[in-house]
Amino acid sequence: MKIKQSVQAKTDKKTLFKRDAVKRREQTSIHTKINLGLMSGLIILLTVGIVSYNNMRSLVEAINSRRQSFEFRLTLERWLSDLTNAEVGQRGYLITGRESYLEPYKQALATREAKALQLKQFDNSENMRLHIDEINQLFTQRLNIINATIVAYNTQGFAAAQGIVMTDKGKAISDQIRVRVANLDTQRANSIQQETARITQLEQSTRFTITAGAILAGLIVVMAILFINSDLAKRKKTQKALAENEARLRAILDSMAEGLVVANKKGDLILFNQAAVDILGVGLMKTSPDQWAKLYGNYLPDKITPFPTNQFPLLLGLAGKVTHNVEIYVKNEKLNSGIFITVSGSPLRDAKDTIIGSIAVFNNITKQKEIEEKFFTEKVKAETTLSSIGDGVFALDTDGMITLFNKAAEQISGYTAEEVIGKSYKDILRFRDETGHQARDLFIAKAQQGRTATMQSHTILIDKHGGMRPVADSAAPIYDSAGKQRGIIVVFRDITAEQKIERELEASNERFELASKATTDAIYDMNFKTGRIVWSEALYSQYGYTKKERTDSLEWWTQHIHPDDAMRVEKELNHLLQGKQKTGVYEYRFHKADGTYAYVRDRLFLQRDPSGEPLRLIGSLLDITKQKELDQAKDEFISLVSHQLRTPLTAIRLFTEMLITGQVGSLQKEQYDYLEKVDISTKRMIQLVGDILNISRIELGRLKIKPQLTDVNKLIQSHIDEVRPLAANKEVTIAFKPVATLSPIAIDQLLFGQIIHNLVTNAIRYSRTQKGKVALTFTKEKNGYVLCVSDNGIGIPAAAQPHIFQRFYRADNAIKVEGEGTGLGLYLIKLIAELSGGKVWFESIERKGATFYVKIPLSGMKAKQGDKSLN
Repeated sequence: MKIKQSVQAKTDKKTLFKRDAVKRREQTSIHTKINLGLMSGLIILLTVGIVSYNNMRSLVEAINSRRQSFEFRLTLERWLSDLTNAEVGQRGYLITGRESYLEPYKQALATREAKALQLKQFDNSENMRLHIDEINQLFTQRLNIINATIVAYNTQGFAAAQGIVMTDKGKAISDQIRVRVANLDTQRANSIQQETARITQLEQSTRFTITAGAILAGLIVVMAILFINSDLAKRKKTQKALAENEARLRAILDSMAEGLVVANKKGDLILFNQAAVDILGVGLMKTSPDQWAKLYGNYLPDKITPFPTNQFPLLLGLAGKVTHNVEIYVKNEKLNSGIFITVSGSPLRDAKDTIIGSIAVFNNITKQKEIEEKFFTEKVKAETTLSSIGDGVFALDTDGMITLFNKAAEQISGYTAEEVIGKSYKDILRFRDETGHQARDLFIAKAQQGRTATMQSHTILIDKHGGMRPVADSAAPIYDSAGKQRGIIVVFRDITAEQKIERELEASNERFELASKATTDAIYDMNFKTGRIVWSEALYSQYGYTKKERTDSLEWWTQHIHPDDAMRVEKELNHLLQGKQKTGVYEYRFHKADGTYAYVRDRLFLQRDPSGEPLRLIGSLLDITKQKELDQAKDEFISLVSHQLRTPLTAIRLFTEMLITGQVGSLQKEQYDYLEKVDISTKRMIQLVGDILNISRIELGRLKIKPQLTDVNKLIQSHIDEVRPLAANKEVTIAFKPVATLSPIAIDQLLFGQIIHNLVTNAIRYSRTQKGKVALTFTKEKNGYVLCVSDNGIGIPAAAQPHIFQRFYRADNAIKVEGEGTGLGLYLIKLIAELSGGKVWFESIERKGATFYVKIPLSGMKAKQGDKSLN
């Protein structure tokens, strides 16, 4: 019995040891699994952090590189824009002579080296430095040519400057600059595309790494927690190790650049890493999902509409849905300016595939959005530019496939961009030579061989509907940064209208030859396209020139205009060319072959092309020398008679005043009344003779202008005071508000005072009989000082307005109101204003009043030598 009990005890003890051993092995196994799980999660998160950090460094480098490419392209575009503005300013200066048009040229000259240096700072490679130095050298050559035209214009005149422009050397250099700039711009555009693709790849890689790592780490953590919950005793023993692992996990999560948030299956936020706090500005808070948008400030990308709570990626993850790159705008009390983020979410599942929570990863893409917006703006700008130009433009890749097709190309060819892009140009665009057959040296083929085909006008395009359109075409190869040809760019223009005009010009030339034979006037025909002038036989018979002389250039014509008239004629001709008028009549002195000058009246007719550009100028020179001599004799006679009349008229007025004042005896009432009428008539006659004498002195060129610094406010006020009795008699009020800041101006006080006096007295005389109002202002504007005199009187009828500044002309309504006027006051004002470098004009509506304006230059009235003053 004892033996049996002893055996059983041993057996129980062995069994107990076995159980203890199994228990210890089970405990060891559990600890091992927990530790392995935590270590695996730690390794995964550490790996994710390292990979993410490397990806972010690469992403930042790519973004910086792309930003530099954008800035490089922008600086390059501004550099080219400086050259374009300088060329436009040059043309404006040559046409108008205004110094303000040279500002773009001076700006381009001043900033050329700085912009070249700035471009090198963006890309300091040896190849890029060589390209930029080459462009800078061409840029300098082009600015030197512009400077040469300016110097020629200032020293030799418009013709010399135009001669330099006509060589087309400057245009050739500009074309070289634009080709090289286009090559650099294309290189940078390709670089931007590569960096953009690299950024996208890095973002996708980072998101995938973080999401996968976070999911795996989360699963491992959840599995470890489940093991611990299954055995409270085992969990207590591993609690310390778990806390340490959690601390490590938090450190890894906080080192991530991406924001990471985890919610449990109830929707409670249980994890919020430091990057999430930095991005959102707000950290982990105990709150229900329906309050997330309110606390964190989430909106749709329009920055206004609240983001739907049930569409948050974190909540969709709890529903078992996976989301990628959902764009959300975040703005709260810590993010006043707001940011854009992209969020990806996915569910967390346990080993049984049961959803136990959700994880969301997000990135701040505000900077990326700004860069993309800038890129989009530049793209739209380029597309708008291509769409706005009148020439058709399309691009081909190395296989001849169409990659670009602008609006003008659509209009000319009849095809839309959608119909042709991605297709071979040979299947769509049928170009033929002038005979209608395929040309062996087609311009596109030349460009594909690396040669530039310049604009030609013997190509025909067969459009979508089978129509044959004559076009001028050119093509150039496109190279990448390595110098490898990547395609070609083609520019073409419909020249149907141009060919029609050329045919019309040929027919007009025949008519010109016939017409020139039927008149003694020297008729000329200038073709702006060729710059040549054809003269009729009268040039040789009337002015003594021979056909052996080179008379077919614009320079020959302008050089034979009297030097004192040349500037005025050039200014008037430029005004005709730049305006919308088609005709003009100019008088000037023309040099004859015998060395004398003939006065001529030049009647011009300007023909324009459909776009409004000058095409042809036809004119006739009529010799009016004898007429001028007669006019001068007449003016001298009038001046002499007027001068001789002043003496007896002055005596009559003196004797009349003596009789009226009783100095030679008393008068009867009837005699007194008659003498008053004689006195009034004498004063009017003296005024008329004075006006005629003044006009004669101006027209004969004998009137002197002597400007001196004058307080114009005081001068105007003195003339207002002088006419106040007349205004009071007519019950007219005069308003004048001086400009306190007006500095003294160089004017001839007598001449400008005559202008003021005539305008104010006219305004008073032709104002309303009651409540008449006259207002004066004198102001400084951008290009001169302007005197303005307005009234609310009878106004000027529309039919009378073209004649209002003619000698002795008076409108019908003016004669009814004031019967004694001479019609010389406004004519005299016009002569004085124009002689002193200014001008006069008016605005008027009948029965509502009139406003007259007189402008003088900012420099004041021009001085003029003469032997007579204003009467």
